[in-house]
Amino acid sequence: MGVNEEDQYGVHVYYSRELGHPRLPSSVLEGLEEEGVPAVVEEKMEPASLQLSWEAALASRLGVGIGIGTDGQIMLHYKKLDPTTPLFTISQEESTNQRVIGANAARLVKGIPFQTFMEKKENSPPFEKKLSREEITVIVELVIQKLHEKRKEA
Repeated sequence: MGVNEEDQYGVHVYYSRELGHPRLPSSVLEGLEEEGVPAVVEEKMEPASLQLSWEAALASRLGVGIGIGTDGQIMLHYKKLDPTTPLFTISQEESTNQRVIGANAARLVKGIPFQTFMEKKENSPPFEKKLSREEITVIVELVIQKLHEKRKEA
């Protein structure tokens, strides 16, 4: 005998049928799993992430839902919030934050602090390091020194 959706315990993750299951970001589910909170994954006719996340939160006995729609967003919602105001929204393009939104859904359930989302930067590699003022000064001095050497050779 099958389990009713209402009887399934976990964070509900609803995705639009138009996306197809292969496009469902597995890293969202991995974030939940890493925090030890189960997921209930359902395909829905609804295309909008906001509506999917709200419906998922309402259906979950934990009151937490994630919606992945055709609008390119992933939203985390909580049933005690206003239906039009999800807790977190990320772009489906932000692969580094997909695991974080899953983990934060689990952390909402557990009542512990959220993980920090990685800041999205245009055209920057994920390994980019911020340089200190001293490091920049050293680099500029080396460039100036090389330019002086090139002028002397010419």
